[in-house]
Amino acid sequence: MPLKYRINSERVQIRETANEGDVEFELTFLQEEPLLSSMREVQKRFEDNDVYTDVLFYLNQDQERQYKIIVRNDFYEDFLLALLKYRILEGLEWTE
Repeated sequence: MPLKYRINSERVQIRETANEGDVEFELTFLQEEPLLSSMREVQKRFEDNDVYTDVLFYLNQDQERQYKIIVRNDFYEDFLLALLKYRILEGLEWTE
């Protein structure tokens, strides 16, 4: 079952692209704080675990408030839950 998430479009924009073995996210933060600090916490959570290829983070050099994130399919739910935990997402629900 797919997940549907809600965001505050005045604070963050999310673009999601599904690929064969992963999902690519582009997050653009329209407000610097506290969301950028929250995003660093999400990044730290995945970088500190034992799986090196679960979620890969890239900061866009041209736009310092934009992240490109590649999420393996088997970590998709974990990633969205982390975004919800750190209040980057406003809601998350299963859809039929």
